[in-house]
Amino acid sequence: MALGWLRWGGQVAIGVLPGAALWTAGRPVLAAAVFGLVSFGLPLLHWWTARPDGRHRPGRGPAAQVERDERTLAGHEELLGPLHPQTLTARNNLAVSYLAAGRVGEAVGEYERALTYAVHVEGADHPETLIIRRNLAAAYLRAGRPGDAVALLRRAQAAAHATLGERHPESRGLARQLSRAVAALGRRRALQAGATSSWVVARSR
Repeated sequence: MALGWLRWGGQVAIGVLPGAALWTAGRPVLAAAVFGLVSFGLPLLHWWTARPDGRHRPGRGPAAQVERDERTLAGHEELLGPLHPQTLTARNNLAVSYLAAGRVGEAVGEYERALTYAVHVEGADHPETLIIRRNLAAAYLRAGRPGDAVALLRRAQAAAHATLGERHPESRGLARQLSRAVAALGRRRALQAGATSSWVVARSR
């Protein structure tokens, strides 16, 4: 809750800058409108359409949620820029909605962009960046790319051990997710080996 109030306070500070400039320029009505949109409109829109846990609100389907999250992300990118923390959260939530709607390829693309921006803004080993790595790894598994998921999770696990410690819940969660990804990769390789063996036998007849 405290973090939420701090983020809102930062949003108000952002709204003050263009509002003050317009007020000084003799346009008080436009100044008030811009201040209200940036300080209150965007946070309210974000609260209503982009829940941090990625779950849909009751009575709303995946397709409708995708549309709302797409509008939210577009608005954040236009007013705040792609590197703002709220824009990163909106992009992550859009990727969650894409997965829920079965649009796996688009989810992977948004997670990859979110990871690139998070590394630039927060750093490669920041806890928020680790969460995006985990989300992207899960999307890779949904997309049938266990090898990419394993490589990403191993990097995330090493960073979590270095910054959080091996006993931290995030590190333990990464270990479980990595174990599942390794198992999926093993199954994929076994299927590929079986298909290759069948092809060799068929060719030798």
